[in-house]
Amino acid sequence: MPATLSLMGSVRLRGAAGGDLTPRSQKARGALAVLGTAPHLRLSRARLQDLLCSERSKQQGSDSLRQMLRELRGALHEEKDILQAGVGWIGLDPDRLRIDLSPVYDAGGTPTEFAADIDIPDPEFECWLRDMRLRLTPEDDGPSLRRPQAPEDIAP
Repeated sequence: MPATLSLMGSVRLRGAAGGDLTPRSQKARGALAVLGTAPHLRLSRARLQDLLCSERSKQQGSDSLRQMLRELRGALHEEKDILQAGVGWIGLDPDRLRIDLSPVYDAGGTPTEFAADIDIPDPEFECWLRDMRLRLTPEDDGPSLRRPQAPEDIAP
């Protein structure tokens, strides 16, 4: 069974055995959200650095990205191989990780937004996050995104 990265509502990472592997920092959880929605779960290091550290110098941004990746690997514990890196790119292993974009609802039945607990004060990230939230907001009339009925609500 693969690990699961849930991105609707709070960003949460559950290991294959069900343990919580969610990193504590906003940037590490933001990186999971970015990588979890990237094509093939991969992104260039430069793009990820731009999204998370656009207002820093190249060197400071690179150092910050390296520190965040260290923290992320530490949070993954025995499943650290989920995080992959190659020459110029960072990604998540699609064979070891399932991305969950299922709608999540609050107690009042209102859908919670994508990465609702992420607040990274970087203009590039804020723009990306706003666009993703617009793309992933459940439609009121979208049957595939509508809240499933409880068994007692279904007429026989």
